[in-house]
Amino acid sequence: SAATRSAVLQAAAGYARSQGFHIGIAVYDTHTNRVYGSGDTTGRFASESVIKVMIANRLIVQGRMAGTTAHRAWKMITQSDDGIASSFYYSVGGDGLINWIKRRYHVWNLGSPPSSPGYWGNTHITPRGLVTYYARMKRDRRVAPWLLAAMRHIRKYGSDGTYQYFGLPSATSDPAVKQGWGCDFAAGCNTAD
Repeated sequence: SAATRSAVLQAAAGYARSQGFHIGIAVYDTHTNRVYGSGDTTGRFASESVIKVMIANRLIVQGRMAGTTAHRAWKMITQSDDGIASSFYYSVGGDGLINWIKRRYHVWNLGSPPSSPGYWGNTHITPRGLVTYYARMKRDRRVAPWLLAAMRHIRKYGSDGTYQYFGLPSATSDPAVKQGWGCDFAAGCNTAD
């Protein structure tokens, strides 16, 4: 029910704030096309590795998702491979990639390019914009089949050895996710996104 959903979202955001975290939670109900949220749902957060979904999206639309490119992009999504993301980044629009995604999916509140040029993990995204993008990308018949399949095959550990089964992969079965972690908004990396 909506009351239960609201209570859960409020409790989660309240807990995060009580631990000193800046939090934004957004849930897109694909049956009603409504977004529910708590905390700073329109605030800007570092995309971290979530930008890799946008990189793969653009590769697909460019008609490049075949052969070695498809194999490398699969690893980029399922194992969150940073080196592969960096090798594709400029060929899919670089810092302008997020603006391309915003135009293609009409998600004007998705976010903005990184404040440090070329630093893809610092691309700014909003929780509300991200779930709207995901819902619209899911309906994109050209993009969704490949991309959602890759997101459903997340590996327990990323290419760098980081455990990436935290959150949704641990709480449910058959999720289509792309985890993101890091400290791309923090000076000295003393906090995490």
